[in-house]
Order: sequence, then C-alpha cells, then structure tokens
Amino acid sequence: QQEAARGRHCASWGSASCTRWGPYHRCQAYGQRRCVRWSAWLQTDSSAKDADSKAQEAAEGELQAQEAMDADMLQQEAARGRHCASWGSASCTRWGPYHRCQAYGQRRCVRRSTWLQTDSSSLAEETADVHAATEADPKAEEAMEAMEAEMDDQEAAKGRQCVAWDWAGDTCTRWSSYHRCYEYGQRKCVQWSAFMQTQEVVGEQAAAQEKEAAEGEQLAQKAVEKDMSEQERVNGRRCVRWGSASCSRWGPYHHCQAYGSRRCMRWGAWLQTDSSNVEAAEDTDEGKDAEEQNAEQSLEDDMEQQETAKGRKCVSWGAASCTRWGPYHRCQAYGQRR
Repeated sequence: QQEAARGRHCASWGSASCTRWGPYHRCQAYGQRRCVRWSAWLQTDSSAKDADSKAQEAAEGELQAQEAMDADMLQQEAARGRHCASWGSASCTRWGPYHRCQAYGQRRCVRRSTWLQTDSSSLAEETADVHAATEADPKAEEAMEAMEAEMDDQEAAKGRQCVAWDWAGDTCTRWSSYHRCYEYGQRKCVQWSAFMQTQEVVGEQAAAQEKEAAEGEQLAQKAVEKDMSEQERVNGRRCVRWGSASCSRWGPYHHCQAYGSRRCMRWGAWLQTDSSNVEAAEDTDEGKDAEEQNAEQSLEDDMEQQETAKGRKCVSWGAASCTRWGPYHRCQAYGQRR
C-alpha cells in the first residue's frame, strides 16, 4: 500500500518493532515499517517498453557518435597524408538518457607517424629497408676503422698501452640513414698502463728494480743499527729492549727504503771497558770491606747502646732497612733497628 501510494518501489525498509507480545515471547502485533530508501518509479508494461526503447535509442545514438568520430579521424589522416600514432582524448559534447553520449568533440592527433602509402609503394619500401639494414655500409666501417687507427696513434705517441678509454668520447658526430654513424669524435685515454715493451725487457727491468729495492732496504737497516749504537754510546748504557721501527718511505716491491728512529724502552747496565771492569770488581771488594762493614758496625753499636740504656738484653730485633744504597746494590747506611 505504501509503494502503491508513492508510485515507487522501496529499495530499503526500516526494521519492524513488536507492539504486542504473546506467551513464549511470541509477537502478536507489529508496528508500521517505514521505507528508508526509495528506488525507481512503478511502471506499467507499456511504460517499461517505452523505457527499453529509449535505452536502445540512446545506445544507437552513442554508436553513431563513435562512427562519426572515427570517420573524422580518417579524414584528418587523409588530409595530412600521414598516419596518427597517438590521438588525444575525445570529450562528449551532448549527453543522452542513461548517461549515453550522443555527440563527441573533434579528436586531435598528438603524434604523427609514417606517410600514407599504397600497397605497392609500402611493399617496395619495406623490401628496400630490409636490404639496407642487412647490407654493410662501407662509410660506417671506414668511420670505425678511422677511430681505431686514431686510438693506435695515441698509444704509439705515448709509448704506453691504454687500459681504459673514455666512452663519452665515443660519440657520433655525423649520423646517416638507418642510424649509421659516418664520423666519430676523438676518444681520450682515462688510464695508461706500463710502457709498451718486449717480455725480456720487462723482465730485466723488474729484476733490476727488485735488486735496487733490496739494496736500499739493507742500507736502511744498517742506518737504523748505526743510530741505535749511537744512542747507546751517548747514554753510556746498553739498551735491553728497543721499540719497533716504522718504515717512513716505501720502495718498489714493498721494500722499505728508510726507517724511522728507534727508541729504547728499557736501559740496562752501563757500558764499560775491560780495565774499568777490573777496577769495578776491586772497588766492589774494597767497598764491602770498608763502607758496608762500617754501616754494619754502626748498626751493631746502636743496638748495644739501646740495650745499655734499657739495662736489658733484647731477645728479638726488628729488620734493618737500608737508607742509602751504593753501586751494585750495596747498602752504605742502615736505619735504626728496634
């Protein structure tokens, strides 16, 4: 009744609430449901046929509009005499029922391609293209040979082999048909290698360089040893442990040609001659009989004085610490014992 009163179909109905409940939770009466969204109008059979005919007419009108647009595109190509490779978009200038376009605007060519030809002319041109692409071009070959000859001339002038060429210089300065290059720019060498020589000369030079490097390393080692001896002579003492020597200049084949100065980390005994050694030994015996004995005697005298002052005999004495050391770790004076 609601749809008939409205004359339209309801697309979505609201929920129905129960107004009277019965036993066992059974609903005995529902409230009125309301239409949430209405759809198309109710139509009779004749009106439905009219709608179908309108849709068919709209579709036919759209097909006619597309055919007219295609015919206009062909006319543009015929007027230009060239195929269009890319067309611009077509905008609709008049819309019909059911969102069907009844007329399109004129499309414009964005990029044109080859010229329009007849069947015989296109076949002849394709055959010529195949022959031209497969056959070698003498001018292109001459250009490549000229570039290679110029590279050989550069190597001969330098007397060295080029390891890496600059590919940016390999640019074509004059193009021909079918993308054939007839002239190249000058290529430049980025990295040169060793001089161009025979194998015997290269071997002899390598042996001479290695021998010279080894001799330089020996001279460097002798210089280091001489510097070490000079340091010991200046200090008058023998070095027990030397610091490492770092290479300050490397030669070929990883041979060191100069070392830095080595520093002594720990010094040992004093440097002495044979006569001085004998005198030192005699001084040692005399020192033991004189200075060290005097130190011990003074220590004993002090201990006796302490016992006399106390009037008692000491059973156990404390250790005596040396207050003054002499050469060869000999004590020249002792502290007081308690």
